[in-house]
Amino acid sequence: DTVVQEFSVGGQNSPSVLSAKQEQSLHFREDGTNEGARVVLINDKGYGAIIRVLPATGQVVVDEM
Repeated sequence: DTVVQEFSVGGQNSPSVLSAKQEQSLHFREDGTNEGARVVLINDKGYGAIIRVLPATGQVVVDEM
């Protein structure tokens, strides 16, 4: 099983971390820009990945933990 350990929107300067009672979403504009986001995934074997969505381009970057 893989779980989302963290989901934050707002880029690296001022992320807003998702709590159990909050709902957040990432919005893309027509030009591809967005608020920026970070998702941390962890599986039951200890493997983890950080997925970042770059605000200026919408490019997705995946880094192993």
